[in-house]
Amino acid sequence: MNGAEQRVIDQAVSLHKAGKFTEAAHLYNMVLNRHPMNIGILSLMADLFNRIDYTGLAINLYGVCIQADPENGKYWNDLGIAFRKEN
Repeated sequence: MNGAEQRVIDQAVSLHKAGKFTEAAHLYNMVLNRHPMNIGILSLMADLFNRIDYTGLAINLYGVCIQADPENGKYWNDLGIAFRKEN
């Protein structure tokens, strides 16, 4: 990942934290267009989808993250949170 892409990610994370989810998703998607299996960005997108109640998308993305890194407890925890929202 180059410096320009990292700046886009940093800006997206700032927007995400500020609750500007549409803008953040757009920037995350720009990075995913070049790096479609970037697990860090997929995890951020999953969190974003979970926050806007697109839990089905969040659950699927967390599944991809878990397949890539099954030892990462954060992904399992976040998956549980998404399932809890779905009852």
